[in-house]
Amino acid sequence: MKSFSIVVEKKINRFNKSIFVPGDKSCSIRYFFLASQAYGLSKAKGILESEDIFSTIKALTKLGVRIVKKNNTWFVWGNGLNSLTTKDDISIDCGNSGTLSRFILSILSTY
Repeated sequence: MKSFSIVVEKKINRFNKSIFVPGDKSCSIRYFFLASQAYGLSKAKGILESEDIFSTIKALTKLGVRIVKKNNTWFVWGNGLNSLTTKDDISIDCGNSGTLSRFILSILSTY
């Protein structure tokens, strides 16, 4: 099996900004994946809550990502690229989410 890694050659400055976008399914799923691969705490409000989003949250939680909702804010604690972990063989149910299945396969193919 081939080894795969991502090398960040230029470190960017800390991004401490607020971005306001409408909560749709595609953006919401992408938020959870990006936040899971970032370092530290990410917060989002206005996340669309649908079956596809809950499937994404369950999948990432099974892979060791801490995700919590308080009031109307979602908190995701990321540990950086290639930080997903599991101690056992697991089954991930993508439901009917094509976005989730494409993203999860892409990320897990690097392990």
